[in-house]
This record gives sequence, structure tokens and C-alpha cells, in this order.
Amino acid sequence: SVYAYLHQHSSLDDGRFASDVMWKSFSSPKIFHDNNWFRLMGSCFKMMTVTFWAAHGARQSNHQDDFGSSKWQVQIYGKKRWIMHPPEQSKYLYNGLVDPFRPDLEKYPLYTKATPLEFELNKGDILFWSAGWWHATLAAEDSLAVAQNILNEHNYGEFKRSSQAACRPGGSHGVRSPWCACF
Repeated sequence: SVYAYLHQHSSLDDGRFASDVMWKSFSSPKIFHDNNWFRLMGSCFKMMTVTFWAAHGARQSNHQDDFGSSKWQVQIYGKKRWIMHPPEQSKYLYNGLVDPFRPDLEKYPLYTKATPLEFELNKGDILFWSAGWWHATLAAEDSLAVAQNILNEHNYGEFKRSSQAACRPGGSHGVRSPWCACF
């Protein structure tokens, strides 16, 4: 199964960026746009938007989003199954190593104490989650979704801590990352 995502700073074959094509017809829902400090970053705001293309059966592993940001996502086409866990259950998830769709309870016995939140996003559904929430996805059909990171007073402390760590030389993103250049 194919799973791909496209950050808006991804370069296209003709030299333009994905944001040059999509941004003309894209806008955030007002409720997510008004209190999103990333929009104060000028053109760097475009990098906080991602498109997710998935073939039926494609999966995204269990993870927390980069830089301690919150996020919203809209399902534009198809269906996608989700399993989420609050940050307080991190110890039961073994830092994301547990596959919540097929947990290996012999290898990860603490997962039996976790309380998964399972649901499906259908075409037109919008989901918002706060910083630190673990999530894994499975495309129930071929699908397309658009998501955008949110930064505000609720997650700024974690954003500052994690972006400084990720953007230092030798960090997970490094100083040459387009995101880090904006931060």
C-alpha cells in the first residue's frame, strides 16, 4: 500500500513549490486560523500545511506530531481509520513502538492499560487534536486529506523546547531543515 505526504515546501518537477499551486485555492477554517501563531510567520506559514495521499490499506505509524504543535485535519476524499491516545498514556505506548492496529501484547504488555480512542474520518469530516496526542491511521479506502499545524498559547512552551532540540546541529531536523529556517 502506498502512503505519501506532501509538505507545501516540497519542490515540484517544474521548479514551483506545492504551496504555489495549492495555496491559491486553500484557506484554513476560520476557527483554526484566527488563533494560529504560525500565520505570523509570513510565507513560512505555508509549510505548516500538509496533504496526505493514501492508497487503500496504507498506514501511518503511531506518533506524536513534530514540534509540540496541535493540528487539524479534514478528510477530502475516502475514509481513514484513526486510533488515538492522550499524552498521559505515553508509557503504555513504548514511545510509539506499539502498533495500535495490531498490538503485540507479548512484546508490549503495558499496552493492555492503554485506552485507545478509535474512530473513522469520512469525506468532509474535520478533526482537531491537541499537542502530544499519539495517533496512527489506516486508509479504509483510497484517500486524500489536508492538515495544518497550530501554534498558540496552549502549546508554545512545548513548541519552543522541541523545536530548539530538533533544529540544533545533529537534531532530528537539523539547521538546514526548511521548517527550522523559519523557526
